[in-house]
Amino acid sequence: MKRILVLTFLMLFAPLVAGCDDAPDKPENPGEAAMVSNDLLQFDYKYPAKYDEIEDVQNWLRADKKMSYEDYMKKAEEGKSDNEINNIPFKQHVFTKKWDVTADTAGLYAITSETYNMMGGANGQTTHDTLVWSKAEQKFLITPQIFEKPLEFIDMIRPAFCEGLEEQRAEKRIGTEATKTDAPTPKEDEEDPFETCPALGQFAIIPFAGGQTITGFNVYVPAGKAGPMSEGTYIIHLIVTEDIINNARAIYISDFK
Repeated sequence: MKRILVLTFLMLFAPLVAGCDDAPDKPENPGEAAMVSNDLLQFDYKYPAKYDEIEDVQNWLRADKKMSYEDYMKKAEEGKSDNEINNIPFKQHVFTKKWDVTADTAGLYAITSETYNMMGGANGQTTHDTLVWSKAEQKFLITPQIFEKPLEFIDMIRPAFCEGLEEQRAEKRIGTEATKTDAPTPKEDEEDPFETCPALGQFAIIPFAGGQTITGFNVYVPAGKAGPMSEGTYIIHLIVTEDIINNARAIYISDFK
């Protein structure tokens, strides 16, 4: 579990490390989309409102936009070249990413993105990411780091997460037979990932607030991780409990009460 949390933390900062110094200037109207559309790529990157109020968040988003554009333009160029070699018509690639604020409390600022990409195929893919900035400590965090005992926090929310996942699975699968072709066939001593409750540490746990108080968390489970691709993303809503509040680090207690 500790290794999963560390990997998640490293993935969070990859865009910040890559080329932040030469990131393009922010748009004149920060909330507007940074849009590009040509024969190769339709690119649309939307910042959250007031994204420029925290310089480190602003720099991270600008770097992520730059890296995303360069990455998908390169993929589109390579895709067109491959298609020409194989005499296959090229279909414009698509990348859209929209960030929204989910929490803006005294000590924390959290934003969540929904990303859609399609690279010439019949079906696109939707994913979600989160970015949590500590106003109290002036640094980026992953959600479990808000708590005195991060792994204990994961254990606290796991029962509600598993229950919520099972309820959504049942709703999605009414009258259907869930196909398992999207997941590797479990070995004899392995559990079926489409039927069991997956490890929480591999997913984004996103704080959301009503006003100045964090009231819960959303857990985004990407398509194909807990069910067939056809079932899409699972979004599990978890409510803050007294035990969770009691586990919060002292500098963040006021964000829950």
